[in-house]
Amino acid sequence: MNDAFKKLNSPSALSLLEFFCTHPSRSFYVREAAAASGLSVGSCNAGLKLLAQMGLLVRSERGNQVHYLLNSSSPPVRQFRIFLSVLALCGMVDSLEGHCERIVLYGSRAFGEESEGSDFDVFILTAQAGEVKRILAARKFKGLSPLVADGRRLMALRTGEKPFYERIMAGIELWRRKD
Repeated sequence: MNDAFKKLNSPSALSLLEFFCTHPSRSFYVREAAAASGLSVGSCNAGLKLLAQMGLLVRSERGNQVHYLLNSSSPPVRQFRIFLSVLALCGMVDSLEGHCERIVLYGSRAFGEESEGSDFDVFILTAQAGEVKRILAARKFKGLSPLVADGRRLMALRTGEKPFYERIMAGIELWRRKD
């Protein structure tokens, strides 16, 4: 097992990393991070030090307080943020599998570059647009910004809105019908 993975293999470190990923532009001091993440101060302090040593958080001192901020430029952080986004969409994908051809996560969340409160931009290719929209409305997926399109709309995007089409195609395919 990779040494970095062994270090991260603790509930407090992963919990803190997830917490900081959901608050990417805000710095926290130890007690504040402990209270917000539900960890003890000691466990939080150890986890924060570990994440900073690994380059996943940036440590800074302000007076007599130590603050930590997510290192958004770190490739492992970006990949972890992508993982969290994909994981958050599993329920939505499961509910739509029988009603669509393809589901793609695109935009900032597909690249681990989202800001706090960013929507989940999802492209859904389907011949059953009404049914897909009904399922999405009934399930009330938080923060979802779906683009539900049929084959004709996809071709219109490809020819008339090429930069937007390319941004969608550069995203992460969450599901595709297997024929």
